[in-house]
Amino acid sequence: MHIILEKPPVKWGFALQKGSGNEYETVQLQTANSDDLNFDFTVEIKGDKEKDWQPDFKGPFVQGSKLGRFIYLNIGTYAKHTGSSVGGRMKIPLTRVSHGKQLVS
Repeated sequence: MHIILEKPPVKWGFALQKGSGNEYETVQLQTANSDDLNFDFTVEIKGDKEKDWQPDFKGPFVQGSKLGRFIYLNIGTYAKHTGSSVGGRMKIPLTRVSHGKQLVS
């Protein structure tokens, strides 16, 4: 998968969350400047193409239940960005992603 974060706030840190709960790891930490940020990672897709196929995403970056999978982009202190005074997470839903199509929003 490829996530593009368009024009995020300058000097804020952003990172992918790998794992869940208190045992998560932040990867691909990037500090925003005036450019877009790009995150690349792999997910596993499961599903039965012969039936009404709905992809089920799996892997260390995927969060949530089967019908509500998502990816977290961590921000500031959640991304373990030193010197940051802000912190939080951006939830990127995977529910609109379908087989053979690109998510555009």
